[in-house]
Amino acid sequence: MTAPESVLLAKLTAALDSVLRGADVAARILGTLPETAVDFAALDDLRATGARALLKAVEQAQDLLARIFRTYLIAEQIDISEMTARDIANRMEKYGMLADAAAWSGLVRLRNRLAHEYPVSPTEQRERVVDALAAVPLLRSIRDGLLPTLHTKGYLA
Repeated sequence: MTAPESVLLAKLTAALDSVLRGADVAARILGTLPETAVDFAALDDLRATGARALLKAVEQAQDLLARIFRTYLIAEQIDISEMTARDIANRMEKYGMLADAAAWSGLVRLRNRLAHEYPVSPTEQRERVVDALAAVPLLRSIRDGLLPTLHTKGYLA
């Protein structure tokens, strides 16, 4: 691997770790998710900010993982110029660095919803938070699955 790729992977994984810690903090600020949309809409400012921070953290974590995937493949001298996101996920699954490409595709769809759509209805807003809370352990698991290979191959110190 070239030095720039090593540096980039180190920066991306450090950023990912920070974002995942931020997701944990946001979830603690949010506290117990209200059972109903009415109660969700009535969250105080601090808890509502925790909910929004959680959504942003999930969006950023998925994006950082995708960038790590692409950087790894480039480091392995694989031409990704014509690969779709699904192709990249399938390749990462084949290498044993991603347990389930289909689950990854679900995270990509969630990230796209979080980044490009803001629901007006409190019911839909609450559903996004439920989805984001469920995504955090999966994002962390994917990160944990990448690290051994990145270390073993000398891509990370």
